Amino acid sequence: MSASEIARLNATKSNNKKREFLISRALMRHALTQQFGTPEHEWEFIDKPNCPPIVNNLPKNTYLSLSHSNGLICFAISSSPVGIDLENVLTERDYEALAEIFMSDEELRIISHNKNEQANNFYRLWCAKEAYYKTLSRKKQLETSLKKISVPSLIRSKEQWFLYEANNQQFQLSLVVKNKPEIINYNHFPVSSNEPMFTLSLSDKFVD
Repeated sequence: MSASEIARLNATKSNNKKREFLISRALMRHALTQQFGTPEHEWEFIDKPNCPPIVNNLPKNTYLSLSHSNGLICFAISSSPVGIDLENVLTERDYEALAEIFMSDEELRIISHNKNEQANNFYRLWCAKEAYYKTLSRKKQLETSLKKISVPSLIRSKEQWFLYEANNQQFQLSLVVKNKPEIINYNHFPVSSNEPMFTLSLSDKFVD
């Protein structure tokens, strides 16, 4: 581990957070090595407060995104800007109250119109917004409000961004990528894990 990673680990008080941090770094190094062949110990990680990890020696035009929820960690590697977000859908919330804070008018209508699909639509919208937000540069993020990010518009405008989704009984997963990939490869780490696998599919609509 790099000096900045060790400093972040030592500053983390929660044992669960420390474990999650160590697993995420092991996952990232393993995935990068599988993709590019560089030995795991040679990846140069830099950790900064309130920022995603930076890998100094990535191949040119390589983009990364990381997300974790309730012990599950997902990591994406892409040749164009990419964002990934994962949420535990078993956490019940006041969906309409939260939607008022960060969703557009069209999204608010989707949330409030169909009560039977309210939780499903809320988490789909939330994850897609977070995933898109992660594709932006740090400067652009500071200028962008989640409320102004329209997921339905993102889906309709497939010329620029592509939204892929997956879910199971516990988690909603969203991935936003700048260029439509020819293929999406999946890897599971560790291989012996019993966590359910996801199959991403291109999103085309919401239940409203």
